[in-house]
Amino acid sequence: MVNNPKDYQFTIIHCDANWRPSQLIKSEFIEGMFTDYLSGYQVSTGTYKGYVHYRLAFPSQNMKPKISGNYLLKIFLDNEKNVVITRRFYVVQKDMNVSGEMLRPSSPRYNDTKQQISFTINTNEMNVGDPFNDIKVVIRQNWRPDNELANLKPKYVEGKKLIYNYDDEALFDGGNEFRFFDIRDVKYRSNGVRYFMFDSATKLYSATLFEDEDHSGNAYTKYIDQDGGYINLSNSNDLAFINADYIWVDFRLRIPYADESKDVFVYGGLSNWQLDKNFKLTYSPRDKEYQGRILLKQGFYDYQYVTLDKSGNANFTAMEGSHWETENNYSVFVYFRPMGANYDLLVGKASLNSAK
Repeated sequence: MVNNPKDYQFTIIHCDANWRPSQLIKSEFIEGMFTDYLSGYQVSTGTYKGYVHYRLAFPSQNMKPKISGNYLLKIFLDNEKNVVITRRFYVVQKDMNVSGEMLRPSSPRYNDTKQQISFTINTNEMNVGDPFNDIKVVIRQNWRPDNELANLKPKYVEGKKLIYNYDDEALFDGGNEFRFFDIRDVKYRSNGVRYFMFDSATKLYSATLFEDEDHSGNAYTKYIDQDGGYINLSNSNDLAFINADYIWVDFRLRIPYADESKDVFVYGGLSNWQLDKNFKLTYSPRDKEYQGRILLKQGFYDYQYVTLDKSGNANFTAMEGSHWETENNYSVFVYFRPMGANYDLLVGKASLNSAK
């Protein structure tokens, strides 16, 4: 991060329901220019860490999507091969209605740890010749890409209603409420923070969090979280996007011994829902804890601890536990592929909350 602005450009790519690029040329899904420049930027002021805050207003005056579906936003420098960042987004045409709910599983095997999603699609006036193949459904929990549930077929078809009411096929680990910390103001010790201090070596403030523990054996405790999200804020100024500073955050997870077969990561919206190497913790035998230092912008953050074994298998409940009562947000996406087409339209979406 430097305070030297660059001329970033962006484009969009239409994708199918599985996030593979559609077999379309750009003129078939883009109205206007195929590339455009970011609309503006501002340089940080009064911060120890200098940075440039870029803005992207989309759809822009020069570019907007023509059809519904999954889209990948690509921001690049100089040419499209020099990609700086990518982000997924959705364009929905609400031709189908989706309604549903979260249920406690009836099976004794799952009813303490998992959540069941049941939903119905009303195809309305759309002509769906084969609902078992023309319709594809994807269910996402808290915007996590790793545990999406896809390839569900309707259990019943009643006229224009497609009913997805399964016992075991639409199950998710309930997980646990997210841990959280507040680094909006370095002058006051706030939620989750043991203390702030100015780090003379990095010339930035650091926030040492309270020592965390393994929650997997704990009973469920209800409290309000952001379902893994975060928000950048600073108590010292309203313009957090240019006046909030970057802070080193020290994470500490107390474990009596290290499991050499697994790595431990800090995970959530702050890691872009990825097991990012920059969010990997290191075990300290002396302190008997996993430790890590991550650079984050001032704000309020949710997080959890996730383990990853040597075979690449992630475990999201090993350190957190799983409870059917946990409050989660679910998104149900409904895709339709018209007869003879080589792309998927996003024709319906529903947002469900397990607490309602």
